[in-house]
Amino acid sequence: MLISQVITLLLVAYRWHYLVCKLYNDISFFKTFSILLAGSFVESITPSSKLGGEAVKVYLFRKHTPLPYKKLTAILLLDKYFTLIPFGTICILFLVWSLFNMQLPYELYFVLPVLVLFIVILVRFYKPSEELKNNINEDSEMNNMLYNVEEKKDEKRESLLTRFLEKVKNMKSFIIYSVYYSRQMVNTKEQLMLFLLSLFIWILYPLKVYLIIIMLDINVDLFSTAAITYIAYLISIVPLLPGGLGSFEASMAVMFDKANASFAEGVSVALLSRLVTYWFPLFLSALATIYITYGYSCLKGDFRTKFK
Repeated sequence: MLISQVITLLLVAYRWHYLVCKLYNDISFFKTFSILLAGSFVESITPSSKLGGEAVKVYLFRKHTPLPYKKLTAILLLDKYFTLIPFGTICILFLVWSLFNMQLPYELYFVLPVLVLFIVILVRFYKPSEELKNNINEDSEMNNMLYNVEEKKDEKRESLLTRFLEKVKNMKSFIIYSVYYSRQMVNTKEQLMLFLLSLFIWILYPLKVYLIIIMLDINVDLFSTAAITYIAYLISIVPLLPGGLGSFEASMAVMFDKANASFAEGVSVALLSRLVTYWFPLFLSALATIYITYGYSCLKGDFRTKFK
């Protein structure tokens, strides 16, 4: 199980490394892997539903590569697209089956609309649009968006609402550019490859849980195990506790209790699963965070000064 979890982490790192190297190929796979683990450390210790961790990943890639934030955000959007679309597809299939074969936790009905809305937004953003293309003007305000711009002389006289609306407009332009740029990065063949890679990564998750089922000799089939695993992960998306702790274990235990297993067996499966998929990666990510924070401090000078 630990080996399968390491394979999962390496495949996720490969997806990021593949996308980053399309824009900047002078970054090692080990450094990419370390940055992603450091980002995972943040999302594992904060109830941010992965948003905090993704921001840290973008920041660290900006620190260790010459890529600007807008292009790193484009990579992040692509990674989320190829992560959530396969996950959403799998969840829908197993949810349809589960509605007729098991009693689902009531928390799921609060989480599912959020996932559907997020996937719809991603698909909408990623869908080609001439309107987006016409709104892109890379040579104007886009290049200066993330840097300090000289304050206008009459800025003090501007109302707070006017400045707020200007910030919103700049953020909208930044997102539009990142979305548009992300579409130009991968062709159809690459999209299919990344989609299948992400699909394989998600398939590994219930297989790890099923190894526990076999080890404990619990009478639950693979298909039911997969449905319970995906639904538990779906519920853990709600940012109540760091890493979805508590909600994942409780949901899995309740569903196993309704699938020919006892509640105690369900708790055992959930705890062992978390040991492999949460606590073990948390230990690795803590080491990576220390390495990223202090490992490069001995380098002479700022990395980005080399690209001025």
